[in-house]
Amino acid sequence: MRTRRSSVNSLRFKLLTGMVGLLAPLIVLLLVYNYNATSIVTKQVTESNQSIIDQYMMQVDTRLAIIKGYLYSIVTSNQDIKNLEAPISNLNRMLSTSNLSRMMSHDILTFNQLDYMFLFNPEKDIFVYDYREFGSRYAERTAVKDYILGQIEADQDIETFITPSQWYPVMIEDEAYIIFLMKSDQTYAGAWIKLTNLLAPLADLELGVDGQLVFEQTQGQQLTGTAVQADQIITVDAFNYFYPDHDRLVRIDSESSVGSFTLVALISQQKILDNLPYFQTIILVATLLSVLLIPIIVYFIRLIVIRPIDRTITAMTKVMNGNIDVRIKPGRTSEEFIVLSEVFNNMLDQIYELKENFYEEQLERKQAELEHLQLQIRPHFFLNSLNMIYRQAQNKQTEFVQGMTKGLISHFQYIFNNNSRFVRLGEELDHMKNYMRIQEYRYADNYTYSIQSPDFLKDTPVPPLLIQSFVENSFKHAVAIDQPIMIEVGTDFVKQGDVQYIEIKISDNGSGFPQAYLGALSDGNISKDRHWQHIGIWNAYRRLQLIYLDQAQLVLSNKLPHGAVVTIRLPIRPPRKTGLINLIRGEDI
Repeated sequence: MRTRRSSVNSLRFKLLTGMVGLLAPLIVLLLVYNYNATSIVTKQVTESNQSIIDQYMMQVDTRLAIIKGYLYSIVTSNQDIKNLEAPISNLNRMLSTSNLSRMMSHDILTFNQLDYMFLFNPEKDIFVYDYREFGSRYAERTAVKDYILGQIEADQDIETFITPSQWYPVMIEDEAYIIFLMKSDQTYAGAWIKLTNLLAPLADLELGVDGQLVFEQTQGQQLTGTAVQADQIITVDAFNYFYPDHDRLVRIDSESSVGSFTLVALISQQKILDNLPYFQTIILVATLLSVLLIPIIVYFIRLIVIRPIDRTITAMTKVMNGNIDVRIKPGRTSEEFIVLSEVFNNMLDQIYELKENFYEEQLERKQAELEHLQLQIRPHFFLNSLNMIYRQAQNKQTEFVQGMTKGLISHFQYIFNNNSRFVRLGEELDHMKNYMRIQEYRYADNYTYSIQSPDFLKDTPVPPLLIQSFVENSFKHAVAIDQPIMIEVGTDFVKQGDVQYIEIKISDNGSGFPQAYLGALSDGNISKDRHWQHIGIWNAYRRLQLIYLDQAQLVLSNKLPHGAVVTIRLPIRPPRKTGLINLIRGEDI
């Protein structure tokens, strides 16, 4: 029996020496970590809030610009405004005033953040207005109206307001507003918004106990919120990462591009760091305890390192001898060995279940083929086609019956005779042209189509019936009786890096895809069990996964002013691997 001796070559001595050697650099690492962690957390939090503030300010500016354009169009091109500025009878004056009032009552509903808008002709003493029902109180509306009319009638600083490209902030009875006012000939057009109402969508933004969202004038005067001392506010660049002052507020701002005001977020440093100090304290205490517990750590080396290694080696030896039923029993040990045991056990489970998974893969493929065939033969398409042939036969429309019948024969011949994984792009496009001609019989003058493809791509291999799934979707969701539909199919050659693709685009001028479907495809949540209504799209998406793995691209989008666009990118050379090979290797498809 070999006698154990303590020497410089022993595991115990090496571990002890290594821990002592790590203590000094560990202290340095803790200081560096404290600085980096605080810096990273602060940067991430401030950048995230800066992005939110900037995006919201862009949204506000866009809405303000739309309101400005609306008022400008009224005073420059509205016939009722021109009538009121010209000499007219009292009856015509009442009719024009009534028309303007109805128009403003209808249009103000489209501006959900607008509190009040008006038209004022001082020479004719005509004041037409409307306001959002729940946007402000009567006293507020009266105060702002009196303020603006007072400025107009007194002709004091009126040029400050009449700035075609700016919204101007003012304080009226301790409330902040932004006002837009313009004049064309005799008529003033204006609108105002209460600034506190613009802060409502950001109410859930977490800024800390003392943090707040405020509006400031461009010159720096605070318009809303609780007054804050200047020495209490710092910028991100002035943040002290080693000794942060939790009573300070970090300033993040975004200036309006259509008005002389700025949206400011004051974030508490305490909120930015949040639970970081607790985590730092835990690390420091753990380091001090490790210094005090060095003798005890040596004793526990065998329990927490050697014994788990022995268990793992024993299990691996049994597996090497052919026993795949062995498993490492879970025990009280370190996280690394727990993960190692779980990975080892999971690996054996996967080997054990590989045979069953192989047959399940085969069954799933057969089922997918059946479902795909069922999706290809659309009952309503077939029955509608037969019904049209019958009706035209009754009317003795021989040419129609012959053309429709010939088209259906070619259509179903292509479907039933195509059992290969790929067909030539030219064959697929010829099939689509035949399908489009069949639909022409049904929709007549209410439908047009276009199929464009360069000749050099005609021999490119593509999955059969891939394009038809999306064209059928356009007929199902885009065709309407009262609006002509245009369906376009085009192909092109694109290159990304070293990979060559064929790009197929199918578009229509219908209502487009709902936003929920766009998000489901982009975040990978598209699945048959979530009641996906566009089953043809789901089927095509699944086929692309099985055939091309992650090399194919399928993008759903909407075009302006309306319409759906489907973009498919397929490698010019399909991969040789299949979903089954990936399953055997334990990879996701």
